[in-house]
Amino acid sequence: MNRIAFASLAAVALLAASPALALTNDHGVVVFTQADALAGGVTAGDTPGFPVTISVGGSYRLASNLVVTSLVNGIEVRANEVSIDMAGFTLAGSGSGRNGIASFNRSLRVANGNIRGFTLDGIRTIAPFLTVSQMIVTANGRTGIIADDTGSQPDVMAFARISDSSITRNGASGVVCTEHCLVESNIVSLNAAFGIYFRGKGGTALGNVSTSNGFYGMYFAAPGGAGNNTVLQNVNAVQIQGPYIAMQPNACVPDCPPPP
Repeated sequence: MNRIAFASLAAVALLAASPALALTNDHGVVVFTQADALAGGVTAGDTPGFPVTISVGGSYRLASNLVVTSLVNGIEVRANEVSIDMAGFTLAGSGSGRNGIASFNRSLRVANGNIRGFTLDGIRTIAPFLTVSQMIVTANGRTGIIADDTGSQPDVMAFARISDSSITRNGASGVVCTEHCLVESNIVSLNAAFGIYFRGKGGTALGNVSTSNGFYGMYFAAPGGAGNNTVLQNVNAVQIQGPYIAMQPNACVPDCPPPP
């Protein structure tokens, strides 16, 4: 065997013996795949398999679909100021996973992908400053997107912004949020309970399509605002319920009730 051939074989053997690079870093963005999720180590303390635990603030991007096949969360966010770019990929619960993305810390952003098939919520946070945009969140067992105050101290669970997304066919409500939320330019349809449910004061709904949900199209538990929404054929004949201000005309079938 000549020296060139031997060197080539040695290089192949060395590559085969070396561990694959688990993660890539694209100008400060941590990029991870299904293989990385299964290997663990996406951040410090992230064990192999799901959930992927994000324990360091910063920017993250998917580079493949993620498929969860056991009774756990898909991604758990345990750091402040985290952005997750789904990059067009899907986080799938396979009818087994619990929550798609569960956050315990403030300032989570999620954008540009799909979350489906979880037994509980698609996106759930118990901390303020949730931002969701350009997502498809569908066929989850409970709520599509929820900023959850767990029934106490709603003032600490506030400032969610949900926009330009499709939230459909979830087993409870489409969108649930507490105080000072903006829900804008979404399609929220065929969810089993409310389309959009504002639990606390200051909720605002602008330019949404909320149709064929199981209860009200929109429900305001405290004063809020609604304008330029299309709210049609939700099961409860009162399409928009609660103490809201009509900021612009809303289109309803049956007719929108006048604000109280």
